[in-house]
Amino acid sequence: MTPEVAAEICRRIASGRTLLAVCRDADMPHHDALYDEIARSPLFRDAIARARAESAHGLAMSAVEIADEAVANPQDKPHWAQLVKNQCDQRRWLAGKYSATYSDKVAVTDSDGGSIVERLARMSAEQRLAWATDVAATARRLLEAPTIDHDDS
Repeated sequence: MTPEVAAEICRRIASGRTLLAVCRDADMPHHDALYDEIARSPLFRDAIARARAESAHGLAMSAVEIADEAVANPQDKPHWAQLVKNQCDQRRWLAGKYSATYSDKVAVTDSDGGSIVERLARMSAEQRLAWATDVAATARRLLEAPTIDHDDS
């Protein structure tokens, strides 16, 4: 695959199209060739990931446009509302997969923003126990009922 074709694929994906939709274009390679290139080339894999992240905002905004259009032009067709909901949900889900900004998942990180799993993996058993004890004590303090002093004087 030439660098020009790879750049064009990424441009089309960044515009909000899926990889399969891009591959259906007559001037693009078959999707199997793209998946092979993604597996073979870390640079191309990273470029595709960046293009998908860029497309997330467009996907999220297209969900808003679909919903707005549905309100502005309601249809009296069976299952129409469910179809609109499905279109919006699919775009929102895909945007969340492409960018954490649109994801429903919450990442739990340490105070430095790093992975807790990686931090724990680097600790000895004694360090992990001390860390867990400290976290549990902090949680207990946070969950204690607050006391209110009433000055009856």
